[in-house]
Amino acid sequence: MKESVRMIDYAGNTVVIKCIAGMAQAVCAAIDAMDMESVVGTVAGEDTIFLLVRQESQVEKLIGSSAKCSSRKRRAGERACREMLERLYRKCRRHRTS
Repeated sequence: MKESVRMIDYAGNTVVIKCIAGMAQAVCAAIDAMDMESVVGTVAGEDTIFLLVRQESQVEKLIGSSAKCSSRKRRAGERACREMLERLYRKCRRHRTS
């Protein structure tokens, strides 16, 4: 599923995750299943997810400061996006085992 994410960016306490067409709802469902305290809610379309974070200060901790992707740095951005999803998956696994 991490290959489905193309870009992650944020403004204030809103994170925007761009996915391959048709995959946003699956990625969003995985994020929702993690039941993260810092995430107020998510909305998914066909290729875009809006993730509302409780406080702006929690955004970089959630996605990692290196995950702010831009189209000019697409390859580095895609790598950062995959790393962010890996961190989210690890948090999810820890949450499920506790």
